[in-house]
Amino acid sequence: MTPLITELDPRVEEVLRRIAAEPESRLLRVDRKSMQRELHVDPARVGIAMPWLTSAERQLVQVHRLEVVELLKQCAAYRLLQDQREPRFLTSFDTSRGVDRAPTVRALRDAAQCLPDEGESDAEAVELVRRCVDPALASTVVTPGQLVAAALRLCPRADLVLMSGLCLLQDGCHAEALTQIGHAIRLESSSDLAAFNRINAALAFWNSGDPLRSWQFYVEATRLDPSRLAGWLGRFTLGGHLEYERDVIASAREIGLRTAKGSSVLEWYIEARQCRGGRGHATWNTAMRAHDALQSFASSCEPVRRLIDAHA
Repeated sequence: MTPLITELDPRVEEVLRRIAAEPESRLLRVDRKSMQRELHVDPARVGIAMPWLTSAERQLVQVHRLEVVELLKQCAAYRLLQDQREPRFLTSFDTSRGVDRAPTVRALRDAAQCLPDEGESDAEAVELVRRCVDPALASTVVTPGQLVAAALRLCPRADLVLMSGLCLLQDGCHAEALTQIGHAIRLESSSDLAAFNRINAALAFWNSGDPLRSWQFYVEATRLDPSRLAGWLGRFTLGGHLEYERDVIASAREIGLRTAKGSSVLEWYIEARQCRGGRGHATWNTAMRAHDALQSFASSCEPVRRLIDAHA
C-alpha cells in the first residue's frame, strides 16, 4: 500500500506536537464556524515577525513552512476524495438538498489520478494535524476546508486557492467558489493548473445554473491541456445539452482517441450518472442521442457508445 503521506520528517512532527499541545496556539487553528469566512477572503502570508506566534509556531514558519503546507494539502485532498466515497453524496442535484458533488470528483480524481488508501502511519499524521487545526473536535474528522484555510495562512499560492474553491463548491457556495477559482486563474503558473482551474470553473458555473459559461470553460480547458480527459467529457456533455452537434462529435473523437480501456476517469463519470439515473447532470434530448454522425462514430468506439447510453 502506498502511503498518503510518504514520510513525516521527525523535526516537523516534533514541532507539530508542540503546537498541538499549546492552548494559546493560533497559527493553524481553524474552527468550522470561521472556516468559510477564511476561505472567502484573500489570505495574507504569515511572517516570522508576527508578535502572536509562539516559539514552536515561529520555528514552523521559519524552517518548516513548505513541508507543513504540503502535509495540509495532502490531507485536504484525501479528505475531499473520501467525502465523495460516502453514499450520502450519491444524490441528484437539488438546490433544496445541497450541491451535486460528483462532477468535482471527476476533476479532482483526474488531476490527482488516484489517491492512495490511508495507512496506519497516515492515520497518526492525520490525527496530529487534526489536533493542530481543531483540537476541540472529539473525533479525527476535520474538514477539507479547515485544512486548506490553515495551509493558505502559510502560503497563499494558486493550487491552494483552487482547493479553497473546491471546498466552497462542495459546500454549495457557488458564487464564492467562482470567486476563488477566478483568483486561482489569475495566480496560475502552469498549463496543467490552468486547465484544472477552468474545469472547476465549469463545474461551478454548471452548479450555479449557467450551462453556456460552463461549456465555454470546458472548451478553454481542452485548449490549454488536450490530454486532460475530464475537460473533453465535460465539453461532450455540455455540448450535447446545448445541442452543439459539431462540438459534440469533435469531442467524441477526442474522447475515443484519449480514453484507454478501463479508464478510471471514464468509469467514475459513467458511474456517477448511473447512480443518479442521469439526474443532476446536463441532459440530452432524443434527437441529440440519435444523431446519425454520432451514432456512426459510436458504433466503432466503445467509450463513446457508453457515454451516449449514459445520457439516455
